[in-house]
Amino acid sequence: MSTYTFSASRKRGKLASVLVGTMVVLGVVLAAFVVGALIGLDPGTAVRLMAVLSMPLVLVLVWAAPKSTDDPASRLNALVVGVLLASMLWPSYVVFSTGGLPGIEPKRLLTLTLLGYWVYKMFTSPVLSQRFFRRWRAGGWPLYLLLAFLLWRLASALASELPVYSFVQFGWSVFNFHVVFFVAMSSLRDRRDVAWIMKLMVAGAMVVALLGGLERVVGHNLFAKLVPADNDVVAAALADKLRDGGNRVQSTFEHPMVMAEFLMMTLPMAVYLLFSSAQQRYKVAGSAALALIMGGVLLSGTRSAILTGAAVLGLTLVLYFIENMRGRGGFTARGLLSLIGLIGIVTLAMAAVPVVAGLVQGRDVYERGSSTARVMQYKMGLPKLEKQPVLGYGAGMGNYQVGFKASKGRVSVDSYYLTMALDSGVPGLLLFLGVFIGFIAMGLRLSFVETDPGPRLMARVLAVSLIGVLATRAVLSIEFNLFYVAVVCALLLVLKEQRASEDRGQR
Repeated sequence: MSTYTFSASRKRGKLASVLVGTMVVLGVVLAAFVVGALIGLDPGTAVRLMAVLSMPLVLVLVWAAPKSTDDPASRLNALVVGVLLASMLWPSYVVFSTGGLPGIEPKRLLTLTLLGYWVYKMFTSPVLSQRFFRRWRAGGWPLYLLLAFLLWRLASALASELPVYSFVQFGWSVFNFHVVFFVAMSSLRDRRDVAWIMKLMVAGAMVVALLGGLERVVGHNLFAKLVPADNDVVAAALADKLRDGGNRVQSTFEHPMVMAEFLMMTLPMAVYLLFSSAQQRYKVAGSAALALIMGGVLLSGTRSAILTGAAVLGLTLVLYFIENMRGRGGFTARGLLSLIGLIGIVTLAMAAVPVVAGLVQGRDVYERGSSTARVMQYKMGLPKLEKQPVLGYGAGMGNYQVGFKASKGRVSVDSYYLTMALDSGVPGLLLFLGVFIGFIAMGLRLSFVETDPGPRLMARVLAVSLIGVLATRAVLSIEFNLFYVAVVCALLLVLKEQRASEDRGQR
């Protein structure tokens, strides 16, 4: 116990230094507010400045806090679930702000709470910190690529023509998409937690799809009236969703393509729900989830997600059928059914070739114009990339360098790969792809080395989800779903570490 607790004299010394530090930092904060008032800083900037200046004090207080032997995993996981539910079910385009203060919405508030509690417990709970570093060591090269990617993005932001703006954009990116990865990789305890999170995501996707169906029936966005009246850009985006004479649904997501990509990610997880148990309720739930989620993808009118959704669903079933044939001696009853399933999938794929070609080329003037616009964006962006191929222009700057104007004069670049290359240079793009490929390889390898059918299927469907996102990122630069990508990567890491721990225990 002496390793994790302070002696009384040591506590007094640290508390004294903390009090001194507190007075100094509070003095700096007060001075910052006075200066801000004198130079006319708006309230939002003043709040952000206070948060930045108070960070050292918070870290010192956390470091000086007494250690404990409890495991905060259950409380952290409850917060992770809250963030997940808020991200899926609260309309991301409904953000409230008053008096110039930073906008607030449930996901942001819950993420801030999650981050604060996790940092506190990382310093005060040896159980949590040990689990974190054990998982980090088990992660291997994908985690080191992730660290290199974040450092490169930071260097690119600091080297930007607008370093403050770019650094803020980098910080928001870490807060919105990476915090949940580091928390989940240390708080999720075992495969049961992984399975529970996967089922939660499938359930959330079913609700999103149902809300999308209701939106299609009523003919307009369900939450448009909650959007602040002064947000003209969001209001225009909610109204500008027509294709083929019908409304492209977006449910609780900021754009139909974002909703469709999220639903596509959960399709393989619905397959896991279908095959994870022989109980009838799981079969019914999995079948209903597949039907609802695929229906939501179709209602989005998003070509990339429709094609990718069909592809990842087919790939998941192909891998499942191949495993049945390989693992059960070929032509048993189960193996024969799997062979029939494989033949059926191949036949459907061949029959769908003309449909796929039509979707890629565009079925109408709107879709063909969309495809042409993406080609134009590359033509405008690649010369810019040639001028800054190493560090790029800084986080959040790539789209403005291209200067392609979408509806209502908004600057837009559809391809996330082009955006990433312009933001962080070619090395940044390669590191981003390396992280993706690393976690995909992690999942596929686990699907072969796992001896338990449940974790084997979990690893496989999670890897296929990432493969699907790797495809849709070619035409979708909105970053929102990278939050779910981070969750999936954390789930894979938990599965890998538990497999490694069991292997060590058997030696």
